[in-house]
Amino acid sequence: MTVLTYDLETCTETLFKRKASCFHPDNYIVASGFKRDGEPVFGSYFTSQEHSDENYKLPIEDSDTLLIGFNIKFDLMYSWERPELQDFFRRGGQIWDCQYAEYLLEGHRQHSQMCSMDSVIESYGGTLKIDEVKELWKAGINTPDIDESLLMDYLLGTEDGEVEGDVNNTYKIFQGQVKRAKAIHPNFLSMLARRMDGLLATTEMEYNGLKVDRVRGEADRERLATIVSELEQELERYIPELPPELIFNWQSIYHKSYLIYGGAAKYKKWIQHEEDGVLLFANKTEKWPLFEGNPVDPTDNSISLSDDGLYRRAVDMEVQDTFKSGKQQGKGKTKNVTVPDLSKPKGAKQDHTFTFKGYTSAPKGWASTLTDGKDNPIYSTSGDNLEILTQRNADTPFLLALGKRNKAKKDLGTYYWFEDPKTKERKGMLTLVNDDGYIHHKLNHTNTITSRLSSNDPNMQNIPRGDKSTAKAMFVSRFGSKGRMVEIDYSQLEVVIQAVLTRDKQMIVDLQNGIDFHCKRLAAKLNMPYDEVVKRAKDETNEHYPEYSQLRTAIKGFTFQRAYGAGAQAIADSTGMTVEEVEELIRGEELLYPGITAFDAIIEQSINSSRKITKRELFVAGQRFNAAIGEWFSPTGTRYVWTENEVPKFLHKRGKFVGFSPTERKNWPVQGDGGFVVQAMLGYLFRYFNKQRNFNGNAFIVNTVHDCVWLDVHEDYIHTVVPAAKAILESVPTMYKRAFNIDIPVKFPTDAEIGLNMLDLEHYIKE
Repeated sequence: MTVLTYDLETCTETLFKRKASCFHPDNYIVASGFKRDGEPVFGSYFTSQEHSDENYKLPIEDSDTLLIGFNIKFDLMYSWERPELQDFFRRGGQIWDCQYAEYLLEGHRQHSQMCSMDSVIESYGGTLKIDEVKELWKAGINTPDIDESLLMDYLLGTEDGEVEGDVNNTYKIFQGQVKRAKAIHPNFLSMLARRMDGLLATTEMEYNGLKVDRVRGEADRERLATIVSELEQELERYIPELPPELIFNWQSIYHKSYLIYGGAAKYKKWIQHEEDGVLLFANKTEKWPLFEGNPVDPTDNSISLSDDGLYRRAVDMEVQDTFKSGKQQGKGKTKNVTVPDLSKPKGAKQDHTFTFKGYTSAPKGWASTLTDGKDNPIYSTSGDNLEILTQRNADTPFLLALGKRNKAKKDLGTYYWFEDPKTKERKGMLTLVNDDGYIHHKLNHTNTITSRLSSNDPNMQNIPRGDKSTAKAMFVSRFGSKGRMVEIDYSQLEVVIQAVLTRDKQMIVDLQNGIDFHCKRLAAKLNMPYDEVVKRAKDETNEHYPEYSQLRTAIKGFTFQRAYGAGAQAIADSTGMTVEEVEELIRGEELLYPGITAFDAIIEQSINSSRKITKRELFVAGQRFNAAIGEWFSPTGTRYVWTENEVPKFLHKRGKFVGFSPTERKNWPVQGDGGFVVQAMLGYLFRYFNKQRNFNGNAFIVNTVHDCVWLDVHEDYIHTVVPAAKAILESVPTMYKRAFNIDIPVKFPTDAEIGLNMLDLEHYIKE
């Protein structure tokens, strides 16, 4: 049983925001490097794309059980279709990504997120890479244009051993990480192995990609662009009549705050100076005719200019004084007189304010440190907060129109495309569709503080639900009308994870009995029988369904956020309930499920007992503090590390300035262990599909969104794949027992839906 360390250097052309994309037709493997256990490194250099395509091979032997890399997904994507790699997986071969392992060992802290080899290698006894190669890449030099010997030294190390190269460094990091993993927690290695299989699953998803119906996407985009335009025209009607000097700017956070919540807008208005009530002007010099030595204003009605060029008085025909001799003899005399220039008034721009009345009030918690023209705070106009406002003020036409416009514009620029009027650059999901009609999204394992997955280019974990957007309609089966898109979603996963972690007896009983926690909380709030609430909230034929389904949705928000540690104010702001209602629900929950509070106390005690001072400095209220860290390990071995930060200012009066966040303490274990369950079970799902060779190319795993997985399946395999996939995802208790010898007293139920696209899904029933 041996391990094979593995690293590739490739061309660097970018395609649809993916640097050095394996999907770019001009990118290929330029150099490969390997190391089997502690043996010397070896590798190959390829002189052309044709040379690479014909000769690159993974030197995997039957004895190899572990493939090691740093950010190994990149290298795997270039090798994914190699038969020797897929055979390696089919016989149980595993991977170890040193970047991912470091992230998990460090407790997902920011410094370990997407960490580079350079940032960790010296702590494991290795050497830094050759800077010259990195500088050439930074300068835009493509890998084939870098000197072969220089590149191979960078990859395999120098003969004198001064620079060990990427392959040797990766192996050294691996050795050090194994030692740390064995010492850190008895279940850490088992947990890490399952997350690594989850990484294989997301690699498969990225490689498979998502088929996009461009025609549907463009049609929906046109419809949405029209809606945005109409809503923007409607919103203009709600702007009050403004002074001509004040131009309303929808991009200004100040102006939006004034319009929505009210406030005084500053603007500059030019005002003419005056003195003793007399308006002031700049001076100018004029030549006035002289009469008996006195200057007279030529615009005076008493004089007029005659044909001979002299002024005369209209009454007695007195003639303007003239020169009696010299060159100007006979010409009229004048005198320079300084007079106000009425075309040039004196003045300056001065500060003025215009007060907007506003359409609603903002919660105090939304106040920012910015102020309006009268030093009152301006309030947040973030998309999330505006969505809350529109839900609370559905009967206010302006806020309703604003909410619709914001949502439509966000959809347009995020899930379709929007052209920047200045740069003419298009941005949005539809701009990332490859020529073959697929989006190859990125699913990231090392980007979040909780260890949950994230996604980008595009963010396929943020696609709106079908009741909020039609964006999902563009994701269709690669098998056309013969295919079906499938979504399998864990039911109430956050609650199930709470039960697993807290071992609360009543919560376990409720889950075993199939209780709908949202309806149970709603029944308690309304003081109604649980069964009656279920009928009204879940039976679409019930006359009370529209009202009670909305009430259940609000409670669902409470359940979700409460499980993830949100406080009463935050839950109230997002659900529309009052703080008092939320606090009442919290008190009821604490009485009903006391294990939650007890579990939180255990974590708090663990954090405090493991508290260690770091070198990180915080400056609060004029004082310097060294922030501390504290940790807790989940039963499966996942490490969570909390860092002290400034506490809310009301605690300063009590002499407390820094501390650990209670919200983070309550949030991370549920989110993180929920994320672990999903990643681990995706790993099992990958193994199943891999063994079946994707059902001879008739079924693929294509995406994961938080608590669910998307499949793309030919219709002939629906009743084979979907039941099997559900059974695998629901086998969490078996996984816990085999991997960690932990008994799980609750089930992990899933729901499956299928359809021609990801929007039009129906509940799956095996006929």
